[in-house]
Amino acid sequence: YYMVSLGYYWSMTITHFFQYRRKDSSQLFVHHLLTILLISFSWVVNFVRIGTLVLVVHECGDIPMLLAKICKLCGLQRAMDGLFLIFLALWLCTRVGLYPFWIMRTTLFRAHVILQMWYPVYYIFNGLLLILLLIHIMWTYLILRIVVRMLLFKEISDVRSSSEASGEDDDDA
Repeated sequence: YYMVSLGYYWSMTITHFFQYRRKDSSQLFVHHLLTILLISFSWVVNFVRIGTLVLVVHECGDIPMLLAKICKLCGLQRAMDGLFLIFLALWLCTRVGLYPFWIMRTTLFRAHVILQMWYPVYYIFNGLLLILLLIHIMWTYLILRIVVRMLLFKEISDVRSSSEASGEDDDDA
């Protein structure tokens, strides 16, 4: 699972430049690079348990998001709306709830006590996790803008897409 995820993020990083340009393309590229660094670094220093938790938290919302995009392409508006709401709930629970308040709290305040480490690995790993959290916060803002548009205008559009993009990108929110 770990190495397959690493391969997936490498492929997403390489193909990033061949996809439609979005407003958050640079953040998405940084996200992919951070994920590659986190997976590789956690593998080398044997933080695989923490790395696996981070991967699971990040991937559990992908299925309803991708299914919602498929429903949009097929013109299934009600199914898309329902899947988007499931995605929203999972996003808020995992990336805004579990990730910062459970996983990061543990790595920031408990890992050095449990593992008795204060060497550079601690700072590098947590620095990468904090940058990832900042990207989550930015994407949460964009997702909430979509929710506001959905409530006010009864339509869902990807606020990340630039005006010249003629299709939806199929990656992380």
